[in-house]
Amino acid sequence: MIVSDRLLIRLSPHGAAEVAAAGFHCRRLGRATIAWMGDDAAAGHGEEIEILDTFAAETASPAPQIFNRIAWRDDTLSIASDPLNLKPLYVARDGEEVFFASRLLDLVKLRPALARPLDREALLALLVFGHVLDEQTLHQRIRRLPADSATTWSAAAGLQTRLRHGLISNLPDVTGALARSLLTDIDAIISERLRALPMSPGQRPVIALSGGFDSRILAARACAMNIPLHAYTYGRWRDRDAVIARWIARRLRLDHQLLPYPDDVLRRHRVHFLDVTEGQDDPSLLQIANLLSLPHPQGTVLLHGYGGGSLLGDNVSNWMHDDAQSRPALLAAIVRKAGIPAAKASALAASLGVADDALPRRVSAAAEAEAYPYHHQALMAWDLKNRQRRFIGEHFGLLGHRFKVRAPFYDARLMKLCMALPAGLLEERLLNRLYLKQFFPRLAQIPHDQEATPVLPDVKDELLMALIDKLLRPTNIWRHTLGHDDREAQRLMTESVAAFSSIMREIWDEAVDLPAAAASDQRVRKRIWGFVDYSRRLAKLI
Repeated sequence: MIVSDRLLIRLSPHGAAEVAAAGFHCRRLGRATIAWMGDDAAAGHGEEIEILDTFAAETASPAPQIFNRIAWRDDTLSIASDPLNLKPLYVARDGEEVFFASRLLDLVKLRPALARPLDREALLALLVFGHVLDEQTLHQRIRRLPADSATTWSAAAGLQTRLRHGLISNLPDVTGALARSLLTDIDAIISERLRALPMSPGQRPVIALSGGFDSRILAARACAMNIPLHAYTYGRWRDRDAVIARWIARRLRLDHQLLPYPDDVLRRHRVHFLDVTEGQDDPSLLQIANLLSLPHPQGTVLLHGYGGGSLLGDNVSNWMHDDAQSRPALLAAIVRKAGIPAAKASALAASLGVADDALPRRVSAAAEAEAYPYHHQALMAWDLKNRQRRFIGEHFGLLGHRFKVRAPFYDARLMKLCMALPAGLLEERLLNRLYLKQFFPRLAQIPHDQEATPVLPDVKDELLMALIDKLLRPTNIWRHTLGHDDREAQRLMTESVAAFSSIMREIWDEAVDLPAAAASDQRVRKRIWGFVDYSRRLAKLI
């Protein structure tokens, strides 16, 4: 089996054709041409080939958490992936030929004509939500394989992609015995994932520790299992997130260090934004790149709480308190809560020539809203298959070339279990609270960094937190991520907003003027900056 983090596949009903891509190894097999970066290893027998598409640090790992498994056998290509297809794989058609690539711009290099036309709905989603939706890219002719999908291609049947409906099929019954053991079952899944960490003898995993619930649950369970951890938090010592994380680490007796969080984080890691997210996401994803300063070697296991908040109900509370009684009301609530103010979104839609109801329609499709019997399930599916998929997948991409990243909450069984739960258990982080109260009551006495009171009130701890809030006046780490304190970043955002119309005309061959009201929004300005940078890189390839 070939293990690679970068591949290109060209499929033609008329037989294998050349793939001219510098640095790639190449094999022709019947109607397929498969190119990859990495070792030129044996990949199969005769007209068969198997490839594991994962991240660079995982090339020696027998069971990476994020992957695409690709096989060419009997003149048929088949692709199977992790539950949400977190490892990007892009597909494009050109005439009768079909192309796959793990990097979007590799497709553009191979066939520059695929770059245009612009997908205006995708650009609207990027500016409103901070990411394109599900299978969208900014290019109409290039799609990403959708979340929770499997794909095949053959000359006879062509390209076929089916949704597995893994988040809704065969859900466990939580009305009987399982309900009584719910927290124990969740704990068993987390513990199993921790036992499977791919550690070499004597290796000490590191954990990204925040002031929230997800990472403290992982840290506490790992400590209880005698897994030695070194904890890191990025930020400033006065950030409330760092204050709470330090408190958690002391209670768990963890070695804990604070990683620097520079004012220029958006500019410092810009190359990662363009190389990994390829312009399809908000530059704020770059905050995770602060973990690249970890003083640990290639292949170190990095433990992260990705997905925990989404699975255990953080966003159910955020979006469901509107009391949406119908699917249209739920979709409108998602657009309103996850995006920018409605008036600005409407102005952007008008400037792009996109219908006002385009985003709710796309949200409905991206969430498969009609497939779920309950509103909160559709909401969780949207969050997992769109926001979480984009953010977690890109975070894995940013860190995965150096670290073996593991996210115990990202588990198909845990996703199914949480999808089956009633909304009441998922609101206001209730499941997190119940778990901490049952298994780690001492940690339940420390508040979430975004909350004023702890799960289990303790007079001494509450007085200490009140004193910290009064004397330190803790700051918010996200201010740095938005670039508020980086004058050069603000200048570049202003420059990008001014250049937007000419970029649209000269690179995308589109006539679009940016509405002033939307351009004044800091989030939109930041996303335009990313879009303009991506467009300029694209221009060098087409």
